[in-house]
Amino acid sequence: MHETKILLYLLILTVLFLSAIACSEGQPTSTCSLAQQNLIDSIAFQDTTRKWVEYAESSDDGIWENDSSHQVSLEWMVTYGGEEDIMPPFYTADYFSISGDSIFVSDDAVQTLVCMTLDGTVQWKAGELGEGPGHFLGIGRSAVSDEYIAVCNNGGCAIDLYSRAGEFVQRIPSISSPQDVKFLSDSTLIVFSKSQPGGDVHVVSIISGDIEESFGDGEWTVVTRNRAPRDLSGIVSSDGKVAYISQFEYKLIIYNLDSHSLVFRGGRQLPMDMHDEIVGEIDEEGTRRGVLFPIPGMVFTGPEGMINITMPRLLADGQLPHDLGPYDYAPVTLVDRYDWDGTYLDSYSVPDSMLMDMSYSEEYGLIARQMRMKVIQRFVEIDNI
Repeated sequence: MHETKILLYLLILTVLFLSAIACSEGQPTSTCSLAQQNLIDSIAFQDTTRKWVEYAESSDDGIWENDSSHQVSLEWMVTYGGEEDIMPPFYTADYFSISGDSIFVSDDAVQTLVCMTLDGTVQWKAGELGEGPGHFLGIGRSAVSDEYIAVCNNGGCAIDLYSRAGEFVQRIPSISSPQDVKFLSDSTLIVFSKSQPGGDVHVVSIISGDIEESFGDGEWTVVTRNRAPRDLSGIVSSDGKVAYISQFEYKLIIYNLDSHSLVFRGGRQLPMDMHDEIVGEIDEEGTRRGVLFPIPGMVFTGPEGMINITMPRLLADGQLPHDLGPYDYAPVTLVDRYDWDGTYLDSYSVPDSMLMDMSYSEEYGLIARQMRMKVIQRFVEIDNI
C-alpha cells in the first residue's frame, strides 16, 4: 500500500509538470488551472475509492482480491433526470431495467413506465394510477425480453405485460405483492415474492397466467408488522440458477431452477456491525411495530457474469444506519461480488453515494439509480491507475 501511494503522488507530480508545459505554450491560465485541479481531484478520488474497497475487503478473503485482471474502476458519465434537467424524462426514478440502449424507468410519482434511450430521448410513456388494465397501484421493478416488458404491479397483485412499443398487452393476476420479475423465455416468467404462498420464487406462465411451480426458502427473520412489499430482488443465470436477496438481511440465496435444490444460503463476513431491530412507538391498534434497517440494496448480474450485491446505505464512518438519523453517507457505493456457487470474490466501489439498483453491460457500462435524488446515473469503466 505504501508503494501505491508513492506511485500515486509521482503520477500527480508528472501530470502537473506536463500540464504546466502545455499551459506555457499558449493555453489560458484559468483554463489550465481548472484542468489541473479537475485532474488532481479525479486522481485523489481514485485513491479515496481504493481505500473504501480496502475497507470492504478487510473482513473476509475474496478469491479475486488484489487481482488486477478482475478489477473494476468506474467514472461518472451522465445523469438522467433531476432538478437540473429542464425537461426531465421522469419525475422520480424508483426502479429501472435496461435492454440494449433503452432504459425503462418505473416512475412511482405518477405510476408510469417511461421508455427512454441512453441519449436521453423519451420514446414513450405508459400507465397511470388506477386499478384497471394499463394502470398501476404501486409500480415496481421490470424485466425486458425481445417481445415484452413485464412490470411488477405491487398493490395490484399482478404482473402487467407491455409491448416493446409501450402498448398494454395483458395482466397476469393473483400474484401477491410481486417484488421482482425476470424472463425465462417469452412465455415464462420468474416472479420473486415473499407474500405469495409456496416459496420466494414463482415460475409463471405468460400464456395461461398460472403459477406453474413455487420454491425457495430464505429462512427470513420475522419482525412483527414489518412490511416491506418490494424488498426482494433476483437474477437468473445462463446455466439454470436463480439468485436473490432481501434488503433486510445480508443473505444470498442460490437455487437450481430445474431441481429446486439449494446451492447456497449465506454471505460473507461484513466489516461493519449488524444491528438488531428497534421497536417503534405504539400504533393506533395498540401494537408496537418492529423496524428492520436495510443492509444490502439489490442484486444484479455484473462484469464477467458474476452475482453483484449493492451496499447503498454505507455511512461516512463505515457503518450502516442503526437509528432514525440524520445520516452522513459515504462518497461511494460498495458492491460485493460472488460466483454462482456462493463464493465471495471481491468488492469494488462506484463513485457516488446511495446507488441502489444497478445494471451492467460491456457496451454501455454501469447504470445505477441514485436513491436520494431519484435520478439515473451512468458510469463507464476506466483504465486502472
